[in-house]
Amino acid sequence: MKLYFKQRLFSWLDSYEIYDENQQTVYQVEGKLAFGHQFSLLNQQGQIIGQVKEKIRLFVPEFELIVANQVIDSVKKEVTFFKPHFVVDFND
Repeated sequence: MKLYFKQRLFSWLDSYEIYDENQQTVYQVEGKLAFGHQFSLLNQQGQIIGQVKEKIRLFVPEFELIVANQVIDSVKKEVTFFKPHFVVDFND
């Protein structure tokens, strides 16, 4: 299944919907005002099924992926000069 989203030109809270191939809304993403980025992924019934929270570091961002109040993954950006490079830590 392919998923799509329409990025808004201007949004205070980075909220948007994720669509399937038939233009039906599958998920909704709601941003939160916080120190660092925070997003909640909601299903069609409006229940939170996951979250993304940014941990503030000095120079490199790190994001935690949370499902059922448990951190399942982290994504860290490494310092590079030409191409962005990320490290994904999933279950060690």
